Amino acid sequence: MDYWTLDGWFALQDSIELWQQEALLLRFKMGWNGNIILHATFGEEEQDFVFQLKGFFKNQYVLTDAQHQELLVLQPDFKWKKVTYEFDIATVGAFEALPYKDVLLLLTVHLANYYITMMSATAVITAT
Repeated sequence: MDYWTLDGWFALQDSIELWQQEALLLRFKMGWNGNIILHATFGEEEQDFVFQLKGFFKNQYVLTDAQHQELLVLQPDFKWKKVTYEFDIATVGAFEALPYKDVLLLLTVHLANYYITMMSATAVITAT
């Protein structure tokens, strides 16, 4: 039976790790400039990615590879009736060719939600 483990938390540790059984799949940590650095190890293949805000209004989230090629763009869309976010997601062929694209997609949506939560908490703290 497969099992997955997510270890760490940004507030208490400098990185978070995703494990499948005894194998480390992903390690990600927040950079000082607000970017999140991802190191993926799937089988024998290792690859680095950067997850960051993009756009004039910082309203898009982008996943780039080590060569700074944009692989995935997430555009959040707040739904007032549901009081939740939905995401428009665009990918390129290089992302679609990754054997672990499903895990990366799930992780990037999680990281976008993390950014949104942190920005909302900062706005609440600043307003009080």
